[in-house]
Amino acid sequence: MTAVTVNLVPEFRIVRRQRRQCTARWAGVLGVGALVSASVTLYGRLSIDEDIGRLEAQLEKLVVDARTFAASIPALEQQSIEIERASQVGEFLAARPDWGLLLAMLDAERGEHIGLRRVEVKPMVEEGQAIGVDHAGPVELALRGVAASQAEAQAYALRLEALAVFTEVRPIATQRLGDGQQERIGFRLTCVIGGEA
Repeated sequence: MTAVTVNLVPEFRIVRRQRRQCTARWAGVLGVGALVSASVTLYGRLSIDEDIGRLEAQLEKLVVDARTFAASIPALEQQSIEIERASQVGEFLAARPDWGLLLAMLDAERGEHIGLRRVEVKPMVEEGQAIGVDHAGPVELALRGVAASQAEAQAYALRLEALAVFTEVRPIATQRLGDGQQERIGFRLTCVIGGEA
């Protein structure tokens, strides 16, 4: 005997049940997908929030550093100006003779019977030529002093000429000075540094 199976449930109910089951499965799959998607989004958002917070902190630090640097610019500019001035003064002095050594040499050569009253430095320029700070031409030293005698004044001029520091030593004038008790000779010399002899 074979049994015939007959389904007494109407077909529309079977189809409806299958649709509900299918819908429930899809709802489960979609729910799980939504849950996974929400988890990934939340994790990513937390990670992005952390990155944004870290970037904001770095940006604030950079702004503070920029403000500090901007505030130090005037001081750095002033320091730069001072360094440039010192450099210019150094260049100016490097191109000049050491006047201290020269004056010490003039003093060492004068001896006991010579007294210097005035030493004047004059750049030698041609008529109408301007004298600048960077004058590198010959320089004239005008010396005025007092000697015990005419011979002492001449000997001093010869000693200066023998030094070979000056390209020329010229006696300009001598004059008898006296107060009645002691006779002295006033003299003027011109010594040229640089230029042609």
